[in-house]
Amino acid sequence: MYSADRLRKITKVKLVMMLIATALPIIIILVMTPMKVMEKIPNYLKFSRYVILIIAEGIIINKIVGYIKVLTSELYFENVLIKKRDERLILIKQRSQSFSLKMLLYILLIGLIVSGFLNEIVFITILSIMGLFLLTMAITSYYYYKKF
Repeated sequence: MYSADRLRKITKVKLVMMLIATALPIIIILVMTPMKVMEKIPNYLKFSRYVILIIAEGIIINKIVGYIKVLTSELYFENVLIKKRDERLILIKQRSQSFSLKMLLYILLIGLIVSGFLNEIVFITILSIMGLFLLTMAITSYYYYKKF
């Protein structure tokens, strides 16, 4: 159950993480753009990476604004605290996230099968992502199994 102090502490940690996450996509673009490999990429991909950057930064900034509102506005803080304690919302969130993760795993599996016929690099990339995904699921499952 969320206490007021715990929510403030978690919000501060999340705010710091989001501030760091703001810089990461920008650093990736700045480091990868001068590379010679990038010259071979079609123009629509060059454009799309900036669109993805803008969308990612927008999402991150939206989260940062929300965290700042939690820390500065007492009324907003109380509303968030009530939502964090609502068992119905907690159940809905857990079920939807569980289903989403299973669907993502299935989509990666289908992508892995299709890419096996088309391109070795894409196949290895999707296989690596799927492996990291499964490793993360195993570690978090083990952690929560031991915790509860």
